Amino acid sequence: MSHTMTGGIASVTRTRVDSAAKHIMPAKVDSNLMKIYSGNANADLQTLHEKRLDFLTEKDDLILNVSRRLECLDTRTFHAYPAVISTLGKCTEAYKAILAVLYSQKGAGDLHAMITALKTPAEKMKAVFEHIERMDEATNPCVAEFMRLYPDYQKLLEKTKDSMLEREVKSMPFYEMQGYSLGRAYASPVSGDTVFSVLIGGCVTVMNGHFAMHAGQQVQWYFQFEAPYFSNAHTSVNVVGERFSGDQRAPDAIGMKRRKLEEPRRTNFVHPKPYVPSFQSEVFGDRMRIFGKCLNGGGAFEPVDIMIMTQSL
Repeated sequence: MSHTMTGGIASVTRTRVDSAAKHIMPAKVDSNLMKIYSGNANADLQTLHEKRLDFLTEKDDLILNVSRRLECLDTRTFHAYPAVISTLGKCTEAYKAILAVLYSQKGAGDLHAMITALKTPAEKMKAVFEHIERMDEATNPCVAEFMRLYPDYQKLLEKTKDSMLEREVKSMPFYEMQGYSLGRAYASPVSGDTVFSVLIGGCVTVMNGHFAMHAGQQVQWYFQFEAPYFSNAHTSVNVVGERFSGDQRAPDAIGMKRRKLEEPRRTNFVHPKPYVPSFQSEVFGDRMRIFGKCLNGGGAFEPVDIMIMTQSL
């Protein structure tokens, strides 16, 4: 929403929020990373072109910077444009389960320890599995879900087709908030432009995620598949947007009102949600993903006004 002055009285209009202070810069879809997220071990640019609607970046999509890789912190590769993505495409279920565990770490030391396991050069997947196996299932629903899906290391390997999971983990970047897309971009240059404009600072009206948001709340980003690990209703022990603890978990089937493109529908998006620290302890994996503040709230999958403040974090 935006406000106009009529005879000295402010009136609310159903328009997109606007302000003069906007910071915009170009970015480029990381085609190499999208090949890995294509679900096809032999994917090339033509593969991304044939499935272009699966990996399309649309206007108002939340954009993540993926320029830094976990495995090459000491090597710096500079490009004309920041490397970004808006979706994890058709990545494996095991990779999503690993990411859910990574971002559920309560302390900076815990998160760093898991990143160290992810950077292990030899027998990488075994090191990651053993690290997660040592975590407490009773207090972390993400860990409990991972161990339910993959109770032993061999089960994890069986779920990995053509070593796709190993490639995903090996190429895992630091996912960092870049901004919101101001146009359309493709994963493959064969389909069209891969460079597009991104709003990195200022006010923007965008579609909310799974959780109601109120004015004044801090805003974080989260992956679509993380939604079941947060409360979507006020209860005696949780508030909307708060991360579950213990054996709590929301139902998987959560209604989506997001606009649909042609089938097959794009999946594994990134959404905004209110940052709600737990009464028991603050989760570092959530706090590090804060990128702005809500100016005007809304319900689940309704328009909300957000001030992007990454430049001041």
